[in-house]
Amino acid sequence: MIDLGPINLFSKQVIKGETWYKITNRNAYRDRNIVFRENKEKDQIRIICLGGSASAGWPHPPDEIFSRYLEKSLQNLYPAKKVEVINCSAHGFASYRVRQVFETIIPLQPDAVIIWCGNNEFLERRNYNTSDLKNFLISIRNNFRSLQIIHQLISKNQFGDTPDVAETFWKKVNEEALELRSDVQQFEMVKAHYRNSIEDIVESAKENNIGLMLMTVPVNLRDWEPNVSYLGLNSADSLRWVKEFRQGKNEFLMKDYPRAVESLLKANTIAPLNAETCYWIAKAYEGMEDSLKALHYYNQAKDLDYNPFRTITDFNNTLRTITSNNSQAVLLDMEELIRPYAHKGIPGFDLFLDYVHPTKTGNLAITREVANKIINSDLISFPPDRQRINFDETREINKSDYSEDNDLYIQFTRFSLCCMTHQYYSALSFGNILKGSIPPELTDSENSQKINLINDAIETFNQYVEFEIESLTRDPLPEEELNVMNNIKSFYQKHFPYGTF
Repeated sequence: MIDLGPINLFSKQVIKGETWYKITNRNAYRDRNIVFRENKEKDQIRIICLGGSASAGWPHPPDEIFSRYLEKSLQNLYPAKKVEVINCSAHGFASYRVRQVFETIIPLQPDAVIIWCGNNEFLERRNYNTSDLKNFLISIRNNFRSLQIIHQLISKNQFGDTPDVAETFWKKVNEEALELRSDVQQFEMVKAHYRNSIEDIVESAKENNIGLMLMTVPVNLRDWEPNVSYLGLNSADSLRWVKEFRQGKNEFLMKDYPRAVESLLKANTIAPLNAETCYWIAKAYEGMEDSLKALHYYNQAKDLDYNPFRTITDFNNTLRTITSNNSQAVLLDMEELIRPYAHKGIPGFDLFLDYVHPTKTGNLAITREVANKIINSDLISFPPDRQRINFDETREINKSDYSEDNDLYIQFTRFSLCCMTHQYYSALSFGNILKGSIPPELTDSENSQKINLINDAIETFNQYVEFEIESLTRDPLPEEELNVMNNIKSFYQKHFPYGTF
């Protein structure tokens, strides 16, 4: 039995006879000091954002997050109203936690709620009892309020109001597959759990006459390699795959993209569930300027990752299906809408700091699309001042002196996440940028651990990258490979021991 218990984000305080709410849950970024009245003011539009850390705007400062941009943009579109956008998103929250939070914000009488979640569904360890999976999947088709049914199918775990993510992060460091993804039945239950959490939110919104926007989750496709790739072959087939894969990568590095595609497609035929193969097929197609095929294989690589941090296509399709069958919820298909903002229509580090957290440009793009959806739908009953806001206007409204390129906390966070998830090429690139941009006054003992991480990562990953490139054109000696792998292992034992997260 899973017991989330009460998820309390708020504390209440009465000031001069009026009740105020303050976000005090440590997972919900209480350090931002978010305070608001229980009751809306006259002529006020109140919108609440729910989701995980991407929706919360992490790791940006409070004035440079999506919900703050949205509040300022909507205020420009509704000048006669007072617009209030309250961000109740919480770090690491999956849909089943968001669903619990939704119940707590109903008394706040929001005009609309924006749901942005889907990339944390594999984050917390749990085990579904799949002995009656078939009957369960049949029973939930016509039953919105089935969260308790799912709870009864989860065994050997009990959840408090804080996600326990240590083991999942450790498996990312160790490049281990998650059973929730690798086990077919567990995987089906994760998808069913997500669907039912969202359906319950939609039903609750309908019962309480709350406008609801469901947003498909855009992610970094171009610049984020899968964390764990499944091979599942016997020895003979593994050797065949290695031959074709190495040949394809070598041809890619030589910029012979058509031959690279040919070799990598052969590798894909041998191991069709291997995410890394799909990733490099996408890279090769991109080299051939075939963005549509590249996009297809980038998505395949994402969906085949056996330790996923990025929203799988099935989750986004679930939102599309639910909104097509229910007029209560409005779909914002941000997965598709973000593509015109991306280089060659494929999102990468131009729009995301890492795998799912947007850059400033990414947050502004999402802000613009959310605002346009709001003013051109029935989510809010008040008429806007105009029917469209363009991207330049959105940027101008939210103009500031802030630069994330000069924000060392942001840049170190990005670099550290790349290290943790074995994005060696990206970690090396960001590490070199950081090393050259840290001012002398920050190279003191207080920052020595971070400086050591940067220096060690540059040395270790540079050796790995050089070895990988060389091994594509010659057979490395066993002792060479062992030396590189031992250095990698030592790096992670030193900087990312169990319990770091």
